[in-house]
Amino acid sequence: MLLALGWPEQKLKIEWNRIDIAFFEKPYSEENKNNECVIILESKRLWEGLDYGASQASTYASRYPKCNRLIVSDGCCYKLFKRKGTTWHYSAYLNILKPKLTHPYEPNVGGAPDVFLSLMGK
Repeated sequence: MLLALGWPEQKLKIEWNRIDIAFFEKPYSEENKNNECVIILESKRLWEGLDYGASQASTYASRYPKCNRLIVSDGCCYKLFKRKGTTWHYSAYLNILKPKLTHPYEPNVGGAPDVFLSLMGK
């Protein structure tokens, strides 16, 4: 899915600095220290819940000022968080088995289009 959304494998690092998947603006290389992580994806076991993953991912993101999006996923459900100042706000939710335009029961939380657009850098 990440490849289809425009993230070539050269801009993704798996298990990088304890981060499950780190996204970079430019192709990753050890020599380019200015290429900071811009999105963090924290993965969890299928159907075990996503709530505790956000605090874990935000702890990782605190080291990367350019990181403005966090995703917590179990491979089926995705929670998107966006940084506003120093805090993270739950922005959108996607269940790939039942995608919705908005969150099914949480007001002011976007749905599938918001998650996909955010991953596309929009």
